[in-house]
Amino acid sequence: MPASPLRPAGKALFVESTCVDCTLCRSIAPAHFEYDPVHGQSVPSRNPQTADEVAECEWAALNCPVGAIKLVEAAVSAQSTGESQAPAA
Repeated sequence: MPASPLRPAGKALFVESTCVDCTLCRSIAPAHFEYDPVHGQSVPSRNPQTADEVAECEWAALNCPVGAIKLVEAAVSAQSTGESQAPAA
């Protein structure tokens, strides 16, 4: 199934250890980032699910002063999306 505004291609959110915890990502996309007191930096709290959420996370990544935020393509399985898969012929 191709990506659509309601169901974008799977995106996985990562924050590298170079994060300086400036809190900018948590201001831009608070539903997707949280503070990790163990590591003293921001970490992803959940991956984006809609096109608007992807855009919000991309904006956070573009504005990260140290480039620590990565938003990469991720495989989306039928099981994780609740879709059924046709058996192989």
